[in-house]
Amino acid sequence: MIWIIILLLTIYFALAIKKPVVSLALILFLLPTYQIRFNVFFIPITFLEAMILLLLLATLIRERVNFKNIYFSAPRRWRYLALAWILSASLAVFVAPDKMAALGIWKAYFIEPVIFFFLFLFYSQSEKQRKLFIYSLLGSAFYLSLYAIYQKFIGQGVYSLEAWPDVRVLRVTSLFSYPSALGLYLAPLALLAIGCWQMAKNKIERIFLILTIVFSVLAIIFARSEGALVGLVVGAFCLGIFYSPWRRRTIIIALLAAIVFIGLYLSVLQIKNYLYPKITFNDFSSQVRLGVWRESINMLKDNFVFGAGLAGYQKIMPPYHKINYVEIYLYPHNIFLNFWSELGLLGLIIFLWLIYNFFALARSKISEAKNKNLPYLWRVAIIGAMIVILTHGLVDAPYFKNDLAIIFWLITALNLTV
Repeated sequence: MIWIIILLLTIYFALAIKKPVVSLALILFLLPTYQIRFNVFFIPITFLEAMILLLLLATLIRERVNFKNIYFSAPRRWRYLALAWILSASLAVFVAPDKMAALGIWKAYFIEPVIFFFLFLFYSQSEKQRKLFIYSLLGSAFYLSLYAIYQKFIGQGVYSLEAWPDVRVLRVTSLFSYPSALGLYLAPLALLAIGCWQMAKNKIERIFLILTIVFSVLAIIFARSEGALVGLVVGAFCLGIFYSPWRRRTIIIALLAAIVFIGLYLSVLQIKNYLYPKITFNDFSSQVRLGVWRESINMLKDNFVFGAGLAGYQKIMPPYHKINYVEIYLYPHNIFLNFWSELGLLGLIIFLWLIYNFFALARSKISEAKNKNLPYLWRVAIIGAMIVILTHGLVDAPYFKNDLAIIFWLITALNLTV
């Protein structure tokens, strides 16, 4: 197995030297390869990480080891934000109870995604290149969702008690090991696919986009990822409101959907019995999350400044853990508590500042596009994708995974380039 990996990475490095743009697109198409793990001189690494580092090495060779060209591909404010992000993660390593585990998280979730951020900006010199990158990412959503649909029809996946405590339900996972990983991955990409409509030049591209959106939504439904569905609905609604040509239509559809929803809720007992506990946060999954949040807040009261440190949540939580019927999760399942716990108060502040700058920049670029009568659906879709991440993040961990961290920084980079 290791010799196959070495051969494939050697071929990839040769490609990165000759065709770095294609190599970066390949990274986006193969994001799920973070699940292929091996060691390099006793250092754990994934196939995805190896591709990013090899592309960086190839780029430095092509640029004659000139870091400046890569670093200055980002605007000054975003260079400082990226450095502050890495600084907060580095400080979190020092306070972490397990330094080796923290270094692994630091490398995979912070250093390499930021490297990818700069490489993406460096190679996004034209609309043609950006389109290749985006379509490569959407290609990953296409094959992941298609396989998830296949799983549904053959009865493959995992059985979970999270949706209905009294019934074991099948949830698809695609190439991932658990269902919510699929929803976290697909939901923001479905919004990006909608935004690509103005980029599509022919019928084949439009068919590809339609199928990607439909397959992604079906896969999320079959994964029973309710957080992803809510995030997708909120993101799509915001896209429709922010994109002026669709605003009136969006409001009408939303009102009709609300009327139908209320009518079904009041008239169909089974729907009411299912939805009422979820709306009031009294179902099994909601009660678990409320308990996890309470425990996490109690922990953060005693570790207000530094949190638990990178990869420290499970190690520091046992004295605060009172929910005996569930294990201690890797993270608090709330995006703000996640970053506070992992990066401390400084990291949470930097994250909030990053998000503020993201939306401020997007708003200014949309205003500029409107003033110049330029199409701006794609830019609104970028906002929608980030809203999906933040909305789903209220009940999950949409950053702390190799592929999700790359997607977060990719969306951030797209906001700077389009």
